[in-house]
Amino acid sequence: VAVGMQGLGLMQAALAAGAAALDRGDAAEARRQFERALALEPGIALGRRGLERVAALPAVRKLLAEAAAREEQGQVAAAATAYRQALQLEWEVQR
Repeated sequence: VAVGMQGLGLMQAALAAGAAALDRGDAAEARRQFERALALEPGIALGRRGLERVAALPAVRKLLAEAAAREEQGQVAAAATAYRQALQLEWEVQR
């Protein structure tokens, strides 16, 4: 389904709003916005990747919390490993 000029603007706005919501950690709003973009243009890769990032957010948050706890306990190597895992997971879903 090709979108017209107005639909294109709405889709771009939804993608931008979804990305901003992810940056704020608001997974529910990010999901709504990426789904809105996909409703306007079902094949849009940025919308699919956005939903993949939303799905990965709980795991990333868990790894970051684990890393912070390990760091506070003085377990630097374990903290570094958890931070790397969080970054790797985030990187994988952004490709």
